[in-house]
Parts: sequence; structure tokens; C-alpha cells
Amino acid sequence: MIDFDAGGSALAVLGALLDRSLTQIAEASADARRFDRELIRATADVWDSNSLPFFRAATADTPSERERRALAALEWMAGFGEERRAWVLEQAAAAGHPVDGLLPPAKPSLPGRDHQGRVMAPVMAMTPRTAESLAADYDLPAAEVRFDSHDARGVAFRPDEEGTSIGIGARGTLRAVTADVSPDDRCWHLSAAGRRADATTPPRESRPAPRGGRRPRSVVSAAAEELLAGFGRRPQPRRRPGLRQPPTRSASARSRSGRPARPRRGSGGSPGSRTWP
Repeated sequence: MIDFDAGGSALAVLGALLDRSLTQIAEASADARRFDRELIRATADVWDSNSLPFFRAATADTPSERERRALAALEWMAGFGEERRAWVLEQAAAAGHPVDGLLPPAKPSLPGRDHQGRVMAPVMAMTPRTAESLAADYDLPAAEVRFDSHDARGVAFRPDEEGTSIGIGARGTLRAVTADVSPDDRCWHLSAAGRRADATTPPRESRPAPRGGRRPRSVVSAAAEELLAGFGRRPQPRRRPGLRQPPTRSASARSRSGRPARPRRGSGGSPGSRTWP
């Protein structure tokens, strides 16, 4: 278990969240009869993109740098939509490390851009305006709803003052106090709403290319390198299987080839028995 002294720091909150996540995953998988797959998937999904920022914060050189990185990591973790922010607040409070004053006010969900620069749909609250926008871009009466029913063709959104109702087929209805919708559509940028968002969404920030043409590191390897660097060690490069290292030639053999023998620096013995580096 990870223990931090500064109870009110962002790094302590991240450590408490990780400890609680590990405990929850262990409890959810302890008994095969009560295996909670969804809890394990959702919890692991949080740390899939937040493990590296946490380890970078924990292994920083100075306390101020550790806290600065931890604040940025905590904001990044909680900034993945309202549901993720609610998860951070709930889990941190349950772990005894409330995040009061550590997180900035929640930002509204806005359209973003993918790696190709195409605008992507945000998470939108189900309001009459949202329902009108979806009805204008999609053929909702002909939509096929993933629902355990034979009557699952056609969907209708009916938000009103009392909440939201979603009509499925001819007789199905789902009711909720609030509802959010996010179109999972790779061609959303071609819709009317997508074109309007494309005109106001700024370009995606470009990331600097890795130095020396190195391939991107995985989260696990990058976190391991950060930990080893914090302990003053460097990860050793792995040799690819099936490749043998070329044998070293002795100085005497090089002398017979007509080149002068150069002894290895710091080795003992006679010059003729030393090997080239």
C-alpha cells in the first residue's frame, strides 16, 4: 500500500485513489460466484491513462514539483466528463482524502478533434434542443435500438420539465430524471451539428515528436522507467531473442592482420592477451 504524509495534498489523493482501486479490484475478483466484471473494467479503465502521470508525480525530485505534477494529474483524471469527475470525488471522499479546493470548477463538455483533425461529438445533456438536433441529423424512426425486445425499431427522445423519456419501438419507454447523449458516429463531423461545431472548435494541439525517432513507450514501460529513475537506476536494454553477440577478437589476432594492437583500458595481463572493446 502507498502511504503519503501530506494528507491534504494532491499526491496523497492520487495515492489513496490507487489504493482504493486496488482494494476494490481484489474484492471484486476474490470470489468467482460474485465476480464483478464491470467494476473491474471501469476501475482499470481509469488507471489505463492515469498510471503514468501518477508515477511521474510520485518520482519527481522536489516536493513542489511532485505536488505540481500531482495537481495536473488529478485535474486530468477528473476532466474526462461528468461521470469521471463524480467518480473521483466519491472515491476520494470514501478513502478519507476529499479533494476540496484541489480541482478547478467543472468545464462544460465541448466538441473535440481526433488525430485526423475531424471534429468529434461531445457528451450532451438531453434537452429539447438536443433532441431536435439529433432528429435533424439521424433517421430516428428507422433506428435499431440495442434492447432485449422484438419491438426495438425506432427511437424517440422526449425531454420535458419532469425529466426525459426515451421511446423505443411502438410501446417501449425509458424514463429518467436526467439523461446525456454522445453520438458514437465516426461521420458526425459531416452532420449539420458537426459542421457547426467544426466552424468554432479550435485545432487540436500537436504533440512534439519523440527525440531520436524512438517509438512511443507503453504505459507500463514508461512507469517502470520513471520508478527506476527515482531510485537512481537505469533500465537495461533487452536483447532480442535469436540474435547472438559478435565474438570479440584478441589483440594478437588484430596484430596479425597488420593493425596495431590496442589494449582494453583498465584490463590486466600482457598486451597480447587483451581484447578490443
